[in-house]
Amino acid sequence: ITASEDFVFALPQAELQIPIRRWWTVKPFAAAGLGRTFNGSATVEGGSGSVQVEEGFVFLYAAGISNLFEFHVQDFLLSIGSRLAAAGDAGESSKSTNYGTLQNGLEVRHPLGFDVKGFLPDVGVSFIYYYFFPSAKFSLPGESPLEVSNQFEFGINVGSATPAKLWIFNNPQLGVSYRFGDGLSGVRAQFGFPF
Repeated sequence: ITASEDFVFALPQAELQIPIRRWWTVKPFAAAGLGRTFNGSATVEGGSGSVQVEEGFVFLYAAGISNLFEFHVQDFLLSIGSRLAAAGDAGESSKSTNYGTLQNGLEVRHPLGFDVKGFLPDVGVSFIYYYFFPSAKFSLPGESPLEVSNQFEFGINVGSATPAKLWIFNNPQLGVSYRFGDGLSGVRAQFGFPF
């Protein structure tokens, strides 16, 4: 059996930033959103018959706490972060899946050295490690579930070296990252701090 299915989701997040020291911030957060599977198809090789691929909506949620340490080293801004969270999903017809995750990340930012009408752009590169407990499991028709315990993510983004506001967003950052590990990979668009 060969099957494929697409998945798209939106997961808005609210976060409270509590400054403990000038260089240390603690951030409790909660997120909730919806996902949708679509374009499901399956074929049986070497035989006849049809296989039903479930499609539908999925409710997604997460909550936890994170730490952020930021240090200036010459013209570089070094950010070290960690996050402990519980997350899960509940589908229309499938049972819910819950798991915990521990994330550790590092971002290095540097100004680009020019300004655009008072806006001082900078660029950041980041690395994030994800550990899931228990392993996040993804069902594959006709195969054993894919178990994901360890994921790695490399990213790049552009933002502002000085405080800036774009429409309703304070200190906007736009970026993209590549995430991989344990047989699962993907690309993520970033609209803010990467971790």
